[in-house]
Amino acid sequence: MDLDSFVKIEDIDPAADFLAREQDMLSELESDFTFSVEATTLKQEPTELPDLTITDENENENVVITNIVEEDDLTSSNHETSNNEPTNTLVNGQTNGFTEVYTEPEKISRWRAASVAMLQEKDEEEAKRKEELLEQAKAELEDWYAQYNDQLNKWKANNRNAEAEWIAERDAEVPGKEWEKITKMCDFNPKPNQKGAKDTSRMRSLLVHLKQNPPLESA
Repeated sequence: MDLDSFVKIEDIDPAADFLAREQDMLSELESDFTFSVEATTLKQEPTELPDLTITDENENENVVITNIVEEDDLTSSNHETSNNEPTNTLVNGQTNGFTEVYTEPEKISRWRAASVAMLQEKDEEEAKRKEELLEQAKAELEDWYAQYNDQLNKWKANNRNAEAEWIAERDAEVPGKEWEKITKMCDFNPKPNQKGAKDTSRMRSLLVHLKQNPPLESA
């Protein structure tokens, strides 16, 4: 058999062939999606934006800010915005250097004013009620002291009268009433036996006997 009749076939790398085909496809896609950016010429006239009104709630004054932006500023701002992340600095639908102003709804404003008025009214009612309670407590305290002093004066008067009667009876010289006076100053109510206390029952019985049968006076 003649070996020269066979055609010499070179070794082919499958991976290299696949990478070459993918590179060709990517080149075709890049050529299809190539964009051309055309620069636009803007007029060099200033653009006047609507005046921005900011209301100060504390001073109740309106501050008017006039917005005049040059076209060059808008162009540079647009380029910076396109290069960076998108911004939301919009006022009345136009792009400028101010952030969006938040306006509180009218319903919320009315509710806030009504809440402030209601709280103020409640505070006034609470202060008035507190004053009334203080006045009431003061009057009740004065009445209690008046009743206490009246009762105390009555107790003092009764004690003075009882003391005067006792002294008069003690100093009175009535024949045969000596032992009766003595027994009035003694306590004859029996008490429970206390530890270490002496038995005085015999002495009490003697005093009772002398009270009932006083001794005869010597002639």
